[in-house]
Amino acid sequence: MLSRSVFCRAFLLLLVFLIQGSLPTEASAKRRLIESPLIGYNPSSYIFVVGSNFDSVVPANSGGAINSCTSSPALPAGIQLSRGCVLSGAPSIIAGALTYTITASNSVGASSAQISIRVVPTPTPTPMPTPTPTLTPTFSCMSRSYYVDSEYGSDSNSGSSALNPWKSIAKVNSVRLNPDECVLFKRGSRWRETLMPNGSGTQGHPIVYAAYGPESDGRPVILGSVDKTGTSNWIMENPNIWYTQGVKWSLDSFGKYPGGLFHDGFGSITVAAKGNLVSNWQWWNDPANSRAYVYLDHNPGSHAIEIEQRNGVGWSASAHVLIRDFEIAYADFGVAIWQGAGWLIENVFFHDIVEDAIHANGSNPPSSAGSVRNSVFQDWNWKGHNRLVFDYNNWGANEPYMGYAVHIFQSDNWVISGNSFSMLNVRTAMDSSPIALDSGGHAKLIENNTIDGNGRILKGATTGIMIWATKAANGTDPITVRNNTIKNLPGLGIIVQDFGNYSFQGNVTIESNTLIDVANADALDSEMIRIWTNYGSSGSIVVKNNVIVGSPTALKTRPAIKVRNSPKVQILNNLMMNSDIGLSINSSSDVTARGNVATQNRSYAVFNSAVLHEEQNCWNGTIFGFAPNSTTVLENPGMIINFTAKSISMPAASPCAGKGPIPAGTTFSWN
Repeated sequence: MLSRSVFCRAFLLLLVFLIQGSLPTEASAKRRLIESPLIGYNPSSYIFVVGSNFDSVVPANSGGAINSCTSSPALPAGIQLSRGCVLSGAPSIIAGALTYTITASNSVGASSAQISIRVVPTPTPTPMPTPTPTLTPTFSCMSRSYYVDSEYGSDSNSGSSALNPWKSIAKVNSVRLNPDECVLFKRGSRWRETLMPNGSGTQGHPIVYAAYGPESDGRPVILGSVDKTGTSNWIMENPNIWYTQGVKWSLDSFGKYPGGLFHDGFGSITVAAKGNLVSNWQWWNDPANSRAYVYLDHNPGSHAIEIEQRNGVGWSASAHVLIRDFEIAYADFGVAIWQGAGWLIENVFFHDIVEDAIHANGSNPPSSAGSVRNSVFQDWNWKGHNRLVFDYNNWGANEPYMGYAVHIFQSDNWVISGNSFSMLNVRTAMDSSPIALDSGGHAKLIENNTIDGNGRILKGATTGIMIWATKAANGTDPITVRNNTIKNLPGLGIIVQDFGNYSFQGNVTIESNTLIDVANADALDSEMIRIWTNYGSSGSIVVKNNVIVGSPTALKTRPAIKVRNSPKVQILNNLMMNSDIGLSINSSSDVTARGNVATQNRSYAVFNSAVLHEEQNCWNGTIFGFAPNSTTVLENPGMIINFTAKSISMPAASPCAGKGPIPAGTTFSWN
């Protein structure tokens, strides 16, 4: 019988054989016990998805056994590192591409290997034009629920059940609500009234306006218009000049009558006087006689006609209000908030809005701590439709014809996330920015939004994400703009700009965004990313890990990144491609650029006493105004871009490997 010690030794040798494929000699076994580890990872670059488990990453080890393992810097939250240097888990935060040094140790010594990790957001599907997604409930009607049905309801009912619903929004507006009370609108019902929230919720206990009924019935619809369909609604005053009566006009904040006339879902072209009506579907409002005039070679009433008359929701100063699952259309403002705090606007479909789809305002106190998420915006700022020339020398003349999808004006700490913005029919050169922080407006987070200009925005001031003359809430809150996609937008991509009104007191970070075919209209002052704080920033501006690609031809695209009059700007690990000037530093700015990849651009330039501290970049193009650092690579990185397949690749053997947001040997795709 074998002794216990002999049996254990034989068992250990067999175990090693099974692991290594051969029985080691006694000498080799001893050597493995006394050597330090020697580890490596193949491949050395990984892209993980936030919230998703990945297959364990196991290092190769040709040295001694590993007793402990560390990472410098620390791995992204959610990724575990075992004592044997195995990576596993599910990352819980988004992280840009970064190199981590993994060190394996035992009692003899240690060795290190480097690994690049990038954590990207969970892919967000492109919303359908009229989406009705099922969302995890974000509210509970613990106190009381009321029901509203525009077809079968009655305002004399109790409203306490779907069998006894109210009929009108006027009835809803007359009832003061308390926290955790809900008003549920029947799916498929339509109202031509303005919802005016009455009462306020508290934090975590909002008052709720939402939907009930089968999702197949669509959304409850709030229309800001009067229906003028039907030939009997129209009178011919002169050949091809028609008018309809009973239309109420009110002045907007610019002292004008904005209005909007829609035919078959398409906005018409407004003119300044009745005498200017000379082409089909031009229209003019006549406030003195409560009329709307249209030029058309046949009766307009043979088409579906909607004439804007009111807001969809608000103005409201109520606090902690949830608006969810509605369709809001043909309104002046879709949702208008004045000083109200804690609003959540979720899964709402906004389309064909005359001015702003959402407007938050109020300076004392400001509208604060609101959220806009998982909503769809199509065609806003119809008042600017067909105004095709933007006068850069006279902004005041253009201002009455500006309008935004989400307009945060003198408001603090908003979150704008997971939304889809697209221009389908509006065609304008006026400022029609999808997301605008304006005149003291502040959002702490803008993320995971998709913006598609569809080429409908002409050369002008429209910006995908506009951070303009903003202020930091309470003086310190940072602004983060991350994981957004902006495409097919002839205007600007993302701007951070101030003319000294408020100054950027906190930090601004622009990271991991994708900008494709942006700023391609050959317009003045048009860049894919603009930083222009006008010397006012006491915080820092960081632009990192962004993919910035101009038009397929790159003939008319303005700078990829332009910095002007801005101290303390860092530009890190970005890809700048297919632009005129990849990086432009101007007018006394002080910029640090590190780890960027720039290719297929005409040039890179520093102008007018600006200072650029640059190292470890990859520049491919003509350089003006600065001498590259010795650590910078001046070679073609070999990036392969396919606009049809919507993908960019960096070859594994690229001389610029390890730089920029796309790891060597991988492919980056966009929707």
